[in-house]
Amino acid sequence: MTTNIDIIKDTRANCYSAMIQLNVAEYLEMVEKVFKEKGGLEGQRDTLKTTTAIRIRKRMIEDLEKGAILPPIVLGVIISEKELSTIDKLDINELLNIIRNPENSISIIDGMQRTTALSEVEKETDISANKVRVEFWIASKVNSLIYRMLVLNTGQIPWNLRRQIETVFQANLKELKNKFPDIEIFKVDDQGKRINARQYHADKVIELFLVFGARKEKVDLKERLADEFTRQDFIESVANPNFTNIFYEVIGYLADFDKVISAYKNTEEEGYFKE
Repeated sequence: MTTNIDIIKDTRANCYSAMIQLNVAEYLEMVEKVFKEKGGLEGQRDTLKTTTAIRIRKRMIEDLEKGAILPPIVLGVIISEKELSTIDKLDINELLNIIRNPENSISIIDGMQRTTALSEVEKETDISANKVRVEFWIASKVNSLIYRMLVLNTGQIPWNLRRQIETVFQANLKELKNKFPDIEIFKVDDQGKRINARQYHADKVIELFLVFGARKEKVDLKERLADEFTRQDFIESVANPNFTNIFYEVIGYLADFDKVISAYKNTEEEGYFKE
């Protein structure tokens, strides 16, 4: 690991960009848990398995074995406001200690395929001491990361709108649970089935978040960002620092309504169900 660290504050999005170099072994250890969970993201795409993707990854692996340096991998980190206020005063070890804090949320924003290649090469060839550049987007609010992704990634290959939101939505779910502990969220891999009020599947909460942010009654979740109007509406929404808090309040009201409706029992049953 290098002792050099380059930190710049994004005053518009109220987050920090921190660029460092890590040994491959250090990086893989840092992201081991989230990598096994497909990036630590709800609905995150797994390692691509198309013929083209496999060929590209094979070439990437061959290049890594020869000592190639990959483009920076981008990780998103949500930390407390208290920790965020000290970021630009920390040395690299203090920064990494904060990032590794189990209470903080980390996700692979850009670099799932590169991480896969590094992991595969490391099993066959000792590249543990090789260097990899990692850029951390560090914020205390999910809004900051969403805004940065949507506005500043316009030059990248266009992502599906849902894909971009899923990238950092785990932190949203965590915030939602902290605000309403009695609301139960089923993850994609959970086998849980809704049987009571205030129980919801994560993908449905994400859909509601997208519809709420786009200010539409319906959003085509498979559309690409070529739908500039939907994209701009969403950017305008997340630019409001209170956007996610407003969304959480709406979820709370809907959950209360859900509970009331679920408590209703029809006393005028007819046909076979009539006693």
